[in-house]
Amino acid sequence: YNAGVNGGLGKDFQYRIENDYGNAPIQNLTSTDLRCRSKNAIITGTGVDRLSIDAGETLTFRWDHANNSVVLPVLPRSHLGPCMVYMAPLSTKGDGNSWFKIYEDGYDTKMKKWCSIKLIDDWGILNVPIPKNIPNGDYLVRVEVLALHPRLVVGATQFYPNCFVITVSNGAGSSLPKGYSIPGTYGYKDPGVYFARNQDPTNYKIPGPPVFTDSKSA
Repeated sequence: YNAGVNGGLGKDFQYRIENDYGNAPIQNLTSTDLRCRSKNAIITGTGVDRLSIDAGETLTFRWDHANNSVVLPVLPRSHLGPCMVYMAPLSTKGDGNSWFKIYEDGYDTKMKKWCSIKLIDDWGILNVPIPKNIPNGDYLVRVEVLALHPRLVVGATQFYPNCFVITVSNGAGSSLPKGYSIPGTYGYKDPGVYFARNQDPTNYKIPGPPVFTDSKSA
């Protein structure tokens, strides 16, 4: 897992918060582990490099399977679901209503692909623009993929979040976007969580809060 700016990538794990789960998902939606797949509820970013990026630039992520191989470089193709990206000021340590969503991609009706499949086909690369209208400072960035269960079962959806630390410069915002709590923003019966991968994907609704965009006031 690594990250970079405008298509470039840093060293593996250089900017990432420690992941205590390897390839394993989170399924307990009340656990603070849902933030970053880290068992440390207090996320300080200590010992992690900060990736410097300007507001408005593109943040590039690369996902890897923990046992990376030619056969399974990213995720199993059976893992169908959306991708989402959140940010939170690093000073909050991920606590409270600090997380705002900056990106989401569910089922693409034109390409007939879930975001998870796009991620696999792009060898784990995901490019996400950083909003221009946010304050400067250090942020946690939470990148997440969901894997929907083949049957409609409460609590079966798998969450795969990873967190990185960035420093944003040249932001035009004077205040933060509206934030939401993680855990707390997802419920077991939310339409985008309680959804089987064999259902009609064109009816899928991505879970969580709305995406913050520069057209919305911070």
